[in-house]
Amino acid sequence: MTTPKRTSLLWGAWGGLALSLSLSLSCLGVQAGEPARLPDAGAIRPVATDDAVDDGAIEDGAVEAGAAGKGAVEDGATASVTSDIEVITERYANGAVSSRREVCQDDQGNFVNHGVYEAYDQTGNVIMSGQYDMGRATGSWSRSFRAIEGEVMAEIDKTFRGPYISTAQFKDGQLHGAWTIVSGSNQKIIEWQFAEGRPTGTWNWYYTNGHRRKEVSFNAEGDRHGIATDYAADGKIAREIEYVDGRYYFVKATNYKSGQKKSEGRYISARDSAVITYDWRTNKIKRDVLAKPGPDLKDGPWSWWYINGQLQMAGEFKEGTPVGKFTWWYENAQKQAEGEYVDGQMHGRWVTWHANGLKQSQGEYDSGTPVGKWQQWNADGRVAESQEYHDATSGRPIATAESDAGSKEQGSRRETVREKAGASDPAAVEPRRMDDEPQIARPPQEGTIRRARIPNRSGAPR
Repeated sequence: MTTPKRTSLLWGAWGGLALSLSLSLSCLGVQAGEPARLPDAGAIRPVATDDAVDDGAIEDGAVEAGAAGKGAVEDGATASVTSDIEVITERYANGAVSSRREVCQDDQGNFVNHGVYEAYDQTGNVIMSGQYDMGRATGSWSRSFRAIEGEVMAEIDKTFRGPYISTAQFKDGQLHGAWTIVSGSNQKIIEWQFAEGRPTGTWNWYYTNGHRRKEVSFNAEGDRHGIATDYAADGKIAREIEYVDGRYYFVKATNYKSGQKKSEGRYISARDSAVITYDWRTNKIKRDVLAKPGPDLKDGPWSWWYINGQLQMAGEFKEGTPVGKFTWWYENAQKQAEGEYVDGQMHGRWVTWHANGLKQSQGEYDSGTPVGKWQQWNADGRVAESQEYHDATSGRPIATAESDAGSKEQGSRRETVREKAGASDPAAVEPRRMDDEPQIARPPQEGTIRRARIPNRSGAPR
């Protein structure tokens, strides 16, 4: 085993100043990355400014950045150095140096980037610098660029001027710590934080006047979490969006053709399965979608209105499931129905009313199953039907009492009463469905209620 030699380098200039680097390098027993290859996360390759040529212009015979050594060690393998540090020089087609990097061999003979790396434009100015540890970027890296490039720069205040300086911290080849970009006049443009490649903490964007332009927070999993805020140039809040573990809330409203509001309520966005990669070298943000996202779900208060402006239905949802109290009204503002949901199931007391304000039906539910005594009345207030149920387990009736006391035609009378209850009062007929509301647990169905009847054994009104 050979001990790597001390290497002293004088590579180019940054802003006209010579950069002198003196390193004492030890490469024994270090975790290896991909040999002689720049890391995928926060990738770093030679990048020139406006007059730079592409990788294909590098002189033949030069070692191209990103090329893997023969017999590359797989990620996670442990390797140690078996050779001295060597300096590899790459060139543009015109012979100008495009980059210099230090490499050494691991215990399998693979060449890996290890030590100082610098890239230059064609006039010799340093445009990127950093250090590798056995093939993986580590510590502080910096680069300069002139054009507004990539998704990272897409949302910046376009009044900033270059050349831009981007500085980021790396650990084991991943972004870890602060990533900042400043303008040519050293004005801060963005300030982001990472932990092992994932966004973390609070990210900030800025205006040229120094005021914050945007603020977003992330949880430990790298998902947006909390209030994301957009600011106007004068510092006032322009917009706020609430995130919960990567999902965000938004309000949606629909209108009738007349312009009258038809519905309004809050949604929570679908879960995003995409894996997002931030490329420090190119300022690009890559999204790899692992699965098709599900639907956005109602979450929070919702209301619907008739075309005359009268409130038709009001209730609350939790991720698409009705919860708590729901209320319906007729177009004449009379209450039509009211009851509560627990985890999407009708529970507790449910009551419906005729359009004239008299009760139409009343009874109890236990997690969607009718229990106890249920009654129904005609629009004139006479008892139309009465039924009593066992507990929620059986749901079977234990007693029956017909309406219009004194009638002895029980069998036929029951059907007659039902027919009259539905036909004598138009309000007893199921109101029209609402197109923008999916079917939920009955009796409410898309902002409506069904005909008021004693519930059947399934727990849903018939």
